Amino acid sequence: MDNKYNILFGVMGSDNTANLPAFNCTIANNLVVSQKGMLLEERTVPQNVLYQGNIFDGDELSIKSQTSNFEMKKVEMELGADSVWRPKPNSIVVGAATGWFNFVTDDIDGQMRGKRKDVGADQISKEQIKNRPLKANDVGISWQVQ
Repeated sequence: MDNKYNILFGVMGSDNTANLPAFNCTIANNLVVSQKGMLLEERTVPQNVLYQGNIFDGDELSIKSQTSNFEMKKVEMELGADSVWRPKPNSIVVGAATGWFNFVTDDIDGQMRGKRKDVGADQISKEQIKNRPLKANDVGISWQVQ
């Protein structure tokens, strides 16, 4: 949420001769919410890329490829006790995932996805949370750079 670059495809060299487009990718069921940065930017035109079921909430899309698989919708979000922004239970993302991706079995919290998957990394669920965001004391000492 509110990243400078949310989804960025391709690399373009400073002299515009070096480029590296994305190819043979499926970008599906992502939720991107940002009022500060580019939601999706294609610096080089992707080759054979399928966009499916993604929901964007914000202002800027920089899309060079010819596709109409983008939904711009207002998504109701709330800040969780773990300081992670999550969709509200009545959000439009609930059960809105498309496609058949049977390898997607759990969400960012380690909760099961079930048959009707939500768009985004978080499946709204009453199951116990198995994963949590790491804190500074989880990852070792902190260094001070002067």
